[in-house]
This record gives sequence, C-alpha cells and structure tokens, in this order.
Amino acid sequence: MGFQTPKYDLIDLIRDARAGKIQLPDFQRGYVWDDERVRQLLVTVAVGHPMGVLLVLQTGSRSVHFESKPIETMTPPEGTLPDLLVLDGQQRLTSLSQALSGEGVVATKDDGDRRYFIKVADALAHPDRLDEAIVSLPASGVVRTNFDRDIVLDVSGREEQVAEGYLPITEIFSGGGAAQWALEWAQKNEVDLGVISQFLTLLNEPMRGYEIPAILLDKETEYSPRWGPLIEGSGATSLP
Repeated sequence: MGFQTPKYDLIDLIRDARAGKIQLPDFQRGYVWDDERVRQLLVTVAVGHPMGVLLVLQTGSRSVHFESKPIETMTPPEGTLPDLLVLDGQQRLTSLSQALSGEGVVATKDDGDRRYFIKVADALAHPDRLDEAIVSLPASGVVRTNFDRDIVLDVSGREEQVAEGYLPITEIFSGGGAAQWALEWAQKNEVDLGVISQFLTLLNEPMRGYEIPAILLDKETEYSPRWGPLIEGSGATSLP
C-alpha cells in the first residue's frame, strides 16, 4: 500500500466535488449532520482551526475497486468518473460543499434547508467572537415569528442582505464576490471604506486559503482482509 499526506485547499476540494472529480464510494451512508454541527464547522474554517484529516483513495487501482456516487446535491455531468474517493470525511466535505457553493443551501437533518451568513458588523467589531457572527437562517432568508405571521428578518435578496449586513458565506468562495459585497455594504451603510481591507484580512483571505490535511491512498493500494469492516456490503470488488 502506498500513501501520501498532502494538504488540499478547501476551495479546490469544493470545486472538484462539484465537478465530480471527488466522489464517494456507493456504500457510504447518506448525509446526517444537523444544523448546529454544520454552523460550527464553518466557524472552524473561519477561525482557522483544524477539522481533522480526510482519508481519500486514488482511483485506478488494479487491486480494489469501489463503485462511486457524487457527493450529495452535487450534480456533475452524467458519467463523470472521479479521481478520488472519500473514505473518511464524507460528512465534513458534504457540509462544506453544500454550504460554500451554489446557493449555499444545506439539507440539515434536524432543521430542514438552511443557509449560512456572516453578520459583518459583528465580525469586525468582535473578531475574537466569530462564533457569534456566523449564523444559520432558513434557506429562504426570511425569519418569522408569531406562527409565521410576522417577519423579524428578511435577507432573501442581495439588497436586503446588504442593508442588514448579512453576508452569504458563499460570497467568500465566489471569486471577488465578497469584496464587491463589502463595498456595497460600506456604501449603503455609510461605513468607512477602510473596513473593506479589514474584512478581507479577517475573513475572506483566511477562509479562501484554508487547507485540509489528508491521507491519500494511491493507485498502488492493494486489497486487504483488514478492509472488511469498511467494504462489507458495499458492492466493492477485488480485481485480479
């Protein structure tokens, strides 16, 4: 068995998950994380703390083969074959791929579809308390009370998000989207433009540069009976 210990840029992992270059063995269970666990994972990225190691298998081994499936809600072109399969870290990578790309909607198991936002003014005022500045909202961006009769917060569209200072966390991973959003927010709320640089230094650059360590099992990996608990009932096949 050959292995390497690379570090992957989070932004590249998300891109490759969406493109189908990274997939799951088809025996992996479905997505099971709850809302708060997803939010705390995003906090981990924001503050630059480690989240643990991924275990990935390079495809193309002549010794062992797993049937694959895309990461949940990712829609690569039909027939796309992966370069890597995630053996451990599925829940983390699924959470991040959903929360930080596309519409940013995560299908949580306890609170339905959620989206995640950064309250920019709070983050800038209290950079040591980013946990409090990253919030989960219904996917619609509308928070209601009084049996859904009264709206207490509406950040359903960009204009409302800028006015309220709720940055969709997906903007950080959409090229220069976060910088443009911060500029609009500063102008709308008559905030000194110098805060844009502060914001980019505090959140945008660290999150976009976040790395996740991995153990990469390469193409020389051979099947072993010790893999039994992992592949039991998986549909994996040992090839001659």
